[in-house]
Amino acid sequence: MVLVSTKKKFIFIKPYFVNARHIETQLQKYCSSSNDIIGSMNSYLSNRGDKNVEILRMSRSIFPWYCHVHLPLNVLFPKINNFYKKNITDNYLKISVIKNPYELLIDFFWFYTDHNSKFYTKNGDIKKKEIINIKKNTNIGFYANKEFNKNKWGNIMDMFNNWITSGMLLGEQMSKWEYLNELFYYDNKKSKENKIDFFININDNPQQSLNNLCNNLNIGPITFKKSSKKNPIIWNNKKFSDYFSKESVAFIEKNFYFTLKQGNYTYDPNCVYSQL
Repeated sequence: MVLVSTKKKFIFIKPYFVNARHIETQLQKYCSSSNDIIGSMNSYLSNRGDKNVEILRMSRSIFPWYCHVHLPLNVLFPKINNFYKKNITDNYLKISVIKNPYELLIDFFWFYTDHNSKFYTKNGDIKKKEIINIKKNTNIGFYANKEFNKNKWGNIMDMFNNWITSGMLLGEQMSKWEYLNELFYYDNKKSKENKIDFFININDNPQQSLNNLCNNLNIGPITFKKSSKKNPIIWNNKKFSDYFSKESVAFIEKNFYFTLKQGNYTYDPNCVYSQL
């Protein structure tokens, strides 16, 4: 999601699964409805109920499709500059959100296997018929062990860790329009040089980050709102050590190096996911 404010000279880039839509909404009031790129919109559904990826029909304007999809800087910057017909990305304050990758991957996994695909029964059993014939390795269900054991959580944990260590997370696109966070912050994927000027750390006193941002931009207060996520009962009160194998932790430490360093995140085996 992208916002550009020519009045306050900032670009806000919202990565995937960072609990920041409310921040985007509050920043949007500093964008011009007639001149600026605005990520949120009144309606983005076509008559068939699909996302309209060609244009966003706003109340008074039409904006490019890329302001409502998750794209990294190396894709966004040329498009933003082309939209304004001048280079603004070098001069505007570039704002984004950073989140603990351990929590991020659990969120991502839960969304695509429970909320989106409904792989589990109410008591936490995997619906074998739902995933046994999955052939595409872009579907997380592909990574479930085909022979299930009697331990409900063990089956889920195996699928989770098989997915992480498979290498799929190294791909640039997890689906047609959606990217995971590590690529968001680079305008050059080879050099991996960060181009974000201001990070909102969603895990470490985000309200203070927002207060500092408001002072920087000389704007009114922005209020942080906690996520209201509702997890299946079997997922509640699970520690990170219940999710991540040693191999998965090693994979994340290697491939999410920038996010871990920027957010000062470490693997805490006793951290309870549902309490984040």
